[in-house]
Amino acid sequence: MFDATTGAPMGMPMMWSDAVTENITLSDTEIWEIYDFTVDSHPIHLHQVMFQVVNREVFDPAFGVVGTITLPEPGETGWKDTVIAHPGQINKTQGEMGCSRSFRLALPYLEHEENEMMRPYTVTAGQFRR
Repeated sequence: MFDATTGAPMGMPMMWSDAVTENITLSDTEIWEIYDFTVDSHPIHLHQVMFQVVNREVFDPAFGVVGTITLPEPGETGWKDTVIAHPGQINKTQGEMGCSRSFRLALPYLEHEENEMMRPYTVTAGQFRR
């Protein structure tokens, strides 16, 4: 979500009980941008999916995206299920929703909630491609 006046990224706090906003098709490639608006680094884990870290981009919530882009750190290459989100950075990840290392199940994925730190998502069947 971006501020309509400044174009700056804005946090969008959501609770577990809010409507599902991530609806994924099983054969698509998804690119997710994870913004860290906090002052701490946090591990971000995606259940039932493997992805690759594409890059990180520095942003300033008061003025919009600054644009300094860095590539994944040496230990972040290859397939992952967790990425460290650093303060003031956009973490860009990519996974193909149908390859053997990404989403493998078509279902509403609502495993569990943990102190409002998790969000449900839905994976729907699409045409499988290799």
